[in-house]
Amino acid sequence: MQASIPVKEYVPIENIEVYVKTVDIEVALHNSDSEWNSCEVKKVSDDTNVDLGLLQLVTHKTPQTVTNIISLDNIIDNDASLAPGQKAIMVGYPMGMDLAQTNSGIKVQLYNGQISKESDGNKIQYSITSTHGASGAPVFNECGQLIAVNFSGVDQVQGINFGIVAKHINSL
Repeated sequence: MQASIPVKEYVPIENIEVYVKTVDIEVALHNSDSEWNSCEVKKVSDDTNVDLGLLQLVTHKTPQTVTNIISLDNIIDNDASLAPGQKAIMVGYPMGMDLAQTNSGIKVQLYNGQISKESDGNKIQYSITSTHGASGAPVFNECGQLIAVNFSGVDQVQGINFGIVAKHINSL
């Protein structure tokens, strides 16, 4: 059996045009599909190798219905301690509203996997099932400590996904 490797077609840099576009960003809270909260971009990483940004609600107030908040005091900030085979759990909304929407509102989903490859200092690879719409989802270890923020995957192969290691969150 032969495996086919997808061939990427590269575009010369002189053929690339960049346009600035303003986008409105809103988030819905768990159990809701009618209440959307406007957000603003507070900061984007200065490091081009770190695909991470910080959003804040325009109201600057945490909604009263939010009861579970991730403590950044408990993150894994030493990514060298993360090893292949360790458990990893992603909490999020893969495919956005397509899968999150239920009869009783938007529901978060849990996906289990494990770390597949050591961190390169910026990102870590894991075998958690993920699809478009899961960017920004937190990834935890088995002790509930934040280890990464999901940002990318390989479309042609399910189970090869990447997160920005949690130590970069504190720099934002």
